[in-house]
Amino acid sequence: MAAEAPEIARAAHVQRRHDRMVELQAIRYRAEGYTVAAELPGWPAPAAAEGLVPDVLAQKDGRSVLIEVETEDTLPGKEYLAEHKAFRKWKEQDPKARDYKMVIA
Repeated sequence: MAAEAPEIARAAHVQRRHDRMVELQAIRYRAEGYTVAAELPGWPAPAAAEGLVPDVLAQKDGRSVLIEVETEDTLPGKEYLAEHKAFRKWKEQDPKARDYKMVIA
């Protein structure tokens, strides 16, 4: 079973902003025809990448896009650095079919 990233304690208003950005990314990719999973209620859960669960995983035509949303509470912390390293490694395994995007909320 994949490990989730450590839960980060965010202020309530920052968590809402994070979750809204996750939702906006998920909606955007779904509108572009991707099959989308997101770490939000009401969405399918994303599969792990390098043992960590991303905020959004969008897939279409053999291409996968992993999106991780960060806030001022997570930059440049240890959790962010571990996620960034893991998700870059995931992308580098097949750079023509995989993309990794970090979005700041």
